[in-house]
Amino acid sequence: MAVTQSITAVSDVAARILDRLAEQFTEADNNFQKLLDVYASEIQELEAVFTQILNNAHLDPGDTNVVGEQLDGIGQVVGLSRGGLPDSTYRARLRARILTIKSTATPEEIIAIAEAFLADTSTVTYESEDNTIEAGFEIIVDDPIATGVGVQLGVTIGEAKAGGVNGYAIYQESADSATFAFDGANSATFDSGGFGFRGAAG
Repeated sequence: MAVTQSITAVSDVAARILDRLAEQFTEADNNFQKLLDVYASEIQELEAVFTQILNNAHLDPGDTNVVGEQLDGIGQVVGLSRGGLPDSTYRARLRARILTIKSTATPEEIIAIAEAFLADTSTVTYESEDNTIEAGFEIIVDDPIATGVGVQLGVTIGEAKAGGVNGYAIYQESADSATFAFDGANSATFDSGGFGFRGAAG
């Protein structure tokens, strides 16, 4: 769960400036002080604006304060273009991108990245691969997602994993009841059933 810490604006910019002045500049009729007062009022306004931006411009789940060009600006900073995505999807991808940049590739971080990528709408599971030759893991998505989303998730996992470690996103396109099964447990037949699982290499 993300924790958002509110930032409080500095409300006494002029007083703080005066406190830092040398004594010879603190007289009330000093022209230098009058000049600083002019700048202090402008700085005070900027302080209020920047504080508002910092308090509103975050990408926590469910927060929709950052939209449109604001998201595009964040995307430019973190190196992730919108590519035609709507705000809601792009916001989730940006969250995942930021977590990826900060990641040290722990299982908990990989899970958080996958969940952020999927806009916290799916449960994911991390499973290590038991292989004595190569280290690796799988991120298994419990809910159906589109193939394109699964492939992009695999790319994101690949960017987040440690070097020399294999990482895969395992997902399915259809609900369990609509996937093909040999034993007849599901409704799908040879011509209509979707694949149970697909894998996207990171």
